[in-house]
Amino acid sequence: LLIPFMGIMGAALAALASNIFLSLGGFAYSPKLVGAPTSVFVVSIIKICVSGICTIGVMWLLTQPFLALTRLPAGQMVHIAGLVAATSALFALCLYASGVLRVEVLKEIIALFRRDRGGVESIEEL
Repeated sequence: LLIPFMGIMGAALAALASNIFLSLGGFAYSPKLVGAPTSVFVVSIIKICVSGICTIGVMWLLTQPFLALTRLPAGQMVHIAGLVAATSALFALCLYASGVLRVEVLKEIIALFRRDRGGVESIEEL
């Protein structure tokens, strides 16, 4: 409804409204599904937001000195790849420092990627 009237700004507002709606819905029903109090989720969300703000601030400060790389032939790709890698590592470090990301959870995530997914043979055996 907003796109024909407002164009690209309407699309952005529609996306923002839908993301807010989905986030609030997830926030309302997640504690019921998991069986944890809502305060646990609030504290986790605050820690994640603070970690993100710290990461953005540090990366903004680090971006300025390395802008000279963009003048090199492949410098823009190196600059972007370096920023993505550094931002990801810094955000993970901030999440770990805030206690949101724990070693046990990391081990579980790695175990999910390492488990045997089976092949066509295992499906045919079913």
